[in-house]
Amino acid sequence: MIETVDYKLSVTFRRPLLSTQMVGELAGPNTNDDDVDLADAGKYTTYFFRNAKGAPILYDYHLTGYLKEAAAALNGKVHGGVKNLRQKVENYVFVSPVEIPLLVPPDEEPGLFERPCRKRTPFGARVFIAASETLPAGTKFNAGISVYPSEISQQALEDLLDWGFYHGIGGWRTGGWGRFTYTLTPEK
Repeated sequence: MIETVDYKLSVTFRRPLLSTQMVGELAGPNTNDDDVDLADAGKYTTYFFRNAKGAPILYDYHLTGYLKEAAAALNGKVHGGVKNLRQKVENYVFVSPVEIPLLVPPDEEPGLFERPCRKRTPFGARVFIAASETLPAGTKFNAGISVYPSEISQQALEDLLDWGFYHGIGGWRTGGWGRFTYTLTPEK
């Protein structure tokens, strides 16, 4: 088995986090899709995935997706000038666990953020109300990152994670949602 370099990642959201799950969007996070008639929908709502205890989670692919998006934006600009960075992150960087619990600050609860959205369709522009479940600033998560031997050093990983101060994780991250700070610690 190839030996990896392992890190412990702790993230604290400095801006509220917007959800991305479109399952059961009209009736709430625990609604079966078969119970919802999307043809009658006037509002599109996203929720956070939930674990078996009903607590909000991110999946490992949310963090992996963030790292790949950061790698595409910072290709050749991270420590060591790593080229084809997105492909290398996809091939050599692995996140665990699969379900990453989101730790909401005490005395805080998920909220709902509504906004108008415009979508271009073959029949012209369409305006609708979108809503997303939110978690407050101060929400945290802990995850592990394993890196196969490659050009991706701890400093290169930190460069990718530094991007999260400006461009977050989750829904509407280009609008400043889901921005975060972090600590990355090598595991011995």
